[in-house]
Amino acid sequence: MRTITSTLAGAVAALALAACSSSDNTTAEGPQQQSAPVVTSSAPAPNSEAALRATLADYYRTVPQRGQWDKAYDYLSPRCQREVDADTLASGMAEAYGPGSGRDFSGEPEYLITMNGDSALVVSKSYDGKGTMKPEQWTFINGAWRLDGC
Repeated sequence: MRTITSTLAGAVAALALAACSSSDNTTAEGPQQQSAPVVTSSAPAPNSEAALRATLADYYRTVPQRGQWDKAYDYLSPRCQREVDADTLASGMAEAYGPGSGRDFSGEPEYLITMNGDSALVVSKSYDGKGTMKPEQWTFINGAWRLDGC
């Protein structure tokens, strides 16, 4: 803790000295160019609600909207993957949500999310209004949000 405090105090002192230095930016050749500010990206924390919403959006675009039924398996937790075969899941998804199902996934769904640390309950309201609105368990596992309600 003492090292962190010393380092922090040194950084504050350096900033104070820099702020108090001369603001004259001219040289014999003329005014100096100032460097552009560094822009940093503030990506959401991996286990945040924003990151979960990004995963849900990716899942929705990939599986129901594009009909890539085999990709649904990739969104399952390891525990759920042990309980279901990838081909069985894909055929079930195609039957329930494919072109013959009468479902319309052309619009965006709405989500009601209840976060609890590294787990969340997600209620999806489908664009076509035909979904069950049954809560689904999502869990943050090994750096990614996974569907864990098997």
